[in-house]
Amino acid sequence: MRTVLRALLVLIGVAACDLGVTNVNNPDRDRLLRTPADVEALIGQLYQNFHNATIGGSNEALNPQLLVSGMESFSGLGNFQMGVRAAIPRANPHVDNNRGNAGEAGNLRDFQRLSTTSRAAADALRRLAVPGFSFGDASRDARGRAFAQFALGLALGHLAMVYDSAAIVAPTDDPQAIPPLRGYDSVKGSGTGPDAAGFIRIIRSYRARIRAAVARTPAERAAVDWNAVIDDAMNGITGDLSIAMDPGGGWDMVWVVQHYLFSSWHQMWQFMVGFADTSGAFDAWLAQPVANRASFLVVTPDRRFPQGTTRAAQQDNSPATPPANLYFRNRPGSQDVPGNALGVSFYDYYRFQAFFNAQRIGNYPVMTRAEMRLLAAEGYIRTNRINLAGPLIDSTRADTSARGAHLPGVTGITDLTTPVPGGSACVPRVPQPPDFTTTACGNILEALKWEKRMETAFIGYGSWYFDDRGWGDLPEGTALNWPVPWQEMDARVEPFYNMPDVAKGTLPGAAKGTYGL
Repeated sequence: MRTVLRALLVLIGVAACDLGVTNVNNPDRDRLLRTPADVEALIGQLYQNFHNATIGGSNEALNPQLLVSGMESFSGLGNFQMGVRAAIPRANPHVDNNRGNAGEAGNLRDFQRLSTTSRAAADALRRLAVPGFSFGDASRDARGRAFAQFALGLALGHLAMVYDSAAIVAPTDDPQAIPPLRGYDSVKGSGTGPDAAGFIRIIRSYRARIRAAVARTPAERAAVDWNAVIDDAMNGITGDLSIAMDPGGGWDMVWVVQHYLFSSWHQMWQFMVGFADTSGAFDAWLAQPVANRASFLVVTPDRRFPQGTTRAAQQDNSPATPPANLYFRNRPGSQDVPGNALGVSFYDYYRFQAFFNAQRIGNYPVMTRAEMRLLAAEGYIRTNRINLAGPLIDSTRADTSARGAHLPGVTGITDLTTPVPGGSACVPRVPQPPDFTTTACGNILEALKWEKRMETAFIGYGSWYFDDRGWGDLPEGTALNWPVPWQEMDARVEPFYNMPDVAKGTLPGAAKGTYGL
């Protein structure tokens, strides 16, 4: 059952505000939020502000950069820094933060908007804490506090996920003071505690996502409080969390605008879809020098891919609008685009083609029940309760319904050495060290990773990037943080920096990835 989040929002028109302040560079927030109606209207906009700060507002932002950095999408275009971020070997630095850099608008946008959302939420909570200040009854006050606290946690949590530092704001802060920058590990836990009746499951699901996603390295991912992740995920959403999108009303999934133009804008990385191949073509491709590699046909039992042993057959099985379990198409050959041999493939992700056809009006998932199951499954693997992970992974992997992947289940596997079932037709097939020129059947953790990639693709904010960062799967040299944008550092009269920066002690780029990249 879908949960349409907009039904939870307080949809109240913006009341007139008193803008008469003495110093416009240091505004009096209490005068701007003078009346209960002002504050309630602000709170009603907070989730929309968060959504537009991440995946809903603009492509001149970080999400397109995260998509290519995490190998969720491939494009060689210069737009939105996609070509620069996708290049392998990575540029040095992978994320340039010098004044006037080509990606400065996108690097700044998410930082600025998430920070503004956190400040607005804290201001609303501060006003609600004033004795006698009320929306009219206790239940509305409680709802307002809960929703503002939820938005504060989301904004700070997502700042911690992607930037190396951010400012922590709280309702008790002096609103005229400039809060100092704090490291992501301090920012991540700020503002995420309170629950509220009516949307406690949504809060817990976001909390589970943030707990895991903030980890920068395999060591940090291993150190996550996985028992807390399991508890939140298993008590989170019970159906896909969807927003009733309508660009005319300010609700959009903006990457869809570019994605479904296909051609140079999006295709699937050949390296990543190769994990599904059971024909031997992936092994043959890996055995070639990178410069000699060419796109190949992925023949797989995974029903999320078009079936067939020829390109023509797979194209015939890629209808204009996909059925429920078909996530990828084998595109018409006339639309093939040359480029990076690791990236270019015959495949596009088109699960949400109908949403694009409908002018982006309709329900779109921003978080799925599958993601929660798979977060819990990872927690069970991390805490050596592997037997409990299998059924959660199989909820999508072994589903033989019209929506399912139709792969043999992993339930019953209790260790990290047993390969997934399927023999030579197993999925996923994983490149093997030390040379990474051949593949072998993955273990249950690799099965979990495969399902997580399939079921979160193009839904959340940089889903593959944050997971691959913690799993150690990113290509060598990929940025593990985005730096605080130079514009913010200039405003603070502090020196800006690139990633890594030895003097600042920021993390270096990713080490050589699990799969040899």
